[in-house]
Amino acid sequence: MTDMKTLDEYRAYLHDIVRLKLWFITMWQRQHPAEAFRDILRNRVDIFRKTEYYDPARMNGDAPDFDVPGWRTIEEQLEALYAHRESDPAFEDEGLALLHPLLDRYAEANYAASCRPSAMKCGCLTYHHPLPNAPAVIAIHIANVLQPRSIFDDPLYLPCCLRDVMTQSQAEFGVTHLHCGSWLNSHPRWLACFPPEWTDNRGPEIDEIEWHLGFWGQFISGRGTFHKRNAAAFRATGRLPFAYRTADCSFAALRAHLEAEYPEVAKEMQ
Repeated sequence: MTDMKTLDEYRAYLHDIVRLKLWFITMWQRQHPAEAFRDILRNRVDIFRKTEYYDPARMNGDAPDFDVPGWRTIEEQLEALYAHRESDPAFEDEGLALLHPLLDRYAEANYAASCRPSAMKCGCLTYHHPLPNAPAVIAIHIANVLQPRSIFDDPLYLPCCLRDVMTQSQAEFGVTHLHCGSWLNSHPRWLACFPPEWTDNRGPEIDEIEWHLGFWGQFISGRGTFHKRNAAAFRATGRLPFAYRTADCSFAALRAHLEAEYPEVAKEMQ
């Protein structure tokens, strides 16, 4: 039985992922010199939401208030460290030292919640309203509610979640197609759960890295700790190990795939 991560491990995860993001800032800015440091910090990495300055109860998670008192000072201090860095590793060390107490306070306050991800509608998957310009399509979002286990440990788990998404969202909204944007659309174990139509309909690999878990989730292990292997590959190549891509398919194609590959799951769709 895999043990739940400890508070120390969660604290270490925050330190490691933020160090990786500080490295990414220098790498990205070197490749995109016209992009301002502050824009990279706000839009391409997620450090702000790992501090007490982010209040999910009153802020739009996709467009939070970066002008909240205190955070602007942190941004200014990080920018000054970056401007006067002697080397990229020096900025990682100095930036992490500046952020260290913020991350540790966040770890203490959020450790318990990090072990219990928000409830999802269908196992590890959830969905919201279809968009007005695509009323027949439901977009899914993913969270590992099985921590410390992986959503791939039981080969029937994810197919069951997909079955339930189709059943519930079709009854609720009359939708007929599924959509998802995620790094998982480059992961073979995820793709195996979907029909060829899903893989064939994938969009291009997205190089414009954004702050959210659709890109950065690949650096979290099933236990909720730091994924060292993926991080090492990112540092070595400058490219995400698993590129963010969108994908779509019809419910009809997905149901046929489940019936063929997972008959014990599909029988409950009858």
